[in-house]
Amino acid sequence: RRVALKVVRPELLFFEGARERFRREIEAVARLAHPAIVPVLASGEQDGLPWYAMELLRGRTAHEVCQLLHDRDPATLRGDDLRQALGGSPETGTDPMDGTWWQVCTRIVHTIALGVRHAHLRGIVHRDIKPSNVMLRPDGRAVLLDFGVAMVAGAHEFTQTGNTPGSPAFMSPE
Repeated sequence: RRVALKVVRPELLFFEGARERFRREIEAVARLAHPAIVPVLASGEQDGLPWYAMELLRGRTAHEVCQLLHDRDPATLRGDDLRQALGGSPETGTDPMDGTWWQVCTRIVHTIALGVRHAHLRGIVHRDIKPSNVMLRPDGRAVLLDFGVAMVAGAHEFTQTGNTPGSPAFMSPE
C-alpha cells in the first residue's frame, strides 16, 4: 500500500541527539492507537538514514484550509464549505461536516482533544499542536500529525536550556 514516509534530513544527523529524538518520536507514536492520531506502520534505516512509514492521509492541513478560506466571513461559512475545500462528498448518516461553521470547527477541536487526551494518558505530550499539524480528511475526520518534539514521560529530555520545543507562534505565553 502507499504510505507517507518521514525521514530525518541528513544534515540534521550531525546534531547530537538527532537520531535518539527521531527514535523517540517513532516509539511515542507507536504507543498510540487512536483515530485522531496518525499511526506508525513501519520504521527502519536505509543507508544510515532513519525513517518511518505512516498512513498516507488524503485531505489538507487545517492551515491549508484556513489559507483557502481566509477571505470568507466565518459567519457565512458552513460545513459544506469545508467539505468543498477538502474535495469530499456528503456522507450518509452522521456527517461531521454537517452544520454551521462553529459546529464543524468545534467537532474538529473535540476530535483532536480526544487524541491529545489519549496521548496524555500514555505519558506523551505533543508540544507542537498547530494548524499545520492537523490533517483534515475529505470524510471530515481530523488527525493529529508530527510528534517530533513530543515529551515522553520517563524519557531523558533533549531540550537544552534556552531552547524551546514547538512553534513560538502557537505556544502559550508562559
